[in-house]
Amino acid sequence: MRTLKHVASFAAVAAVLVVATGASAAQTGTVDVRTDVQYGVADGKPLLLDAYVPHAAGGERRPAVLLIHGGGFRVGDKRSFEPEARKLAAKGWVAFSVNYRLDEPVVFPAEVDDVQTAARWVRAHAGEYQVDPKRIGALGESAGGYLAAMLATLGEGSQETGARIRVAVAWSAPTDLTELARLRGDEWGVPLLGCTLADCPQRYADASPITHVDGPRLGR
Repeated sequence: MRTLKHVASFAAVAAVLVVATGASAAQTGTVDVRTDVQYGVADGKPLLLDAYVPHAAGGERRPAVLLIHGGGFRVGDKRSFEPEARKLAAKGWVAFSVNYRLDEPVVFPAEVDDVQTAARWVRAHAGEYQVDPKRIGALGESAGGYLAAMLATLGEGSQETGARIRVAVAWSAPTDLTELARLRGDEWGVPLLGCTLADCPQRYADASPITHVDGPRLGR
């Protein structure tokens, strides 16, 4: 069930994406939905996404948004973002709702690798979906927000190549896994990272979006 909080969050997301990508907020007409499109392979299994493609008059290139579902890295599905994907497509973005590995055990950086693969795939297929490869963003909640934040902070150089994205919006997302493990204990971090904070503190740091933010940051 969608709540007023979700509605407010979507409005904020749309505003951020408009500013960052320069997308038009005007309605674009019909939306073409393409389900279970394979964007990669991991552990011998296909990685799938759903594409929500607005009508584009005259071959106009549009910004793209990767939608990344939550679920504690254990459950969830790309179709949970269908309402938001349709709304974004109606406003002129090409929305790609992405599945990533949830099998047990999933050890970092498997999920991050998957969403980076998705970002590269969108850029490689920009012509097919009439996407502007210079204007790709990501949106996620909870575990998906974490993955959106990792997409936004990992890498160096131009935000217009490879798996780099131009903007990310993340809500309810863990950004400092070291501090989270201190608060919640080893039972939280071990399934995701494969070790305790005491045994591999650098892995917890490497897996934290806050570690990869450019420039000076506030101390913990």
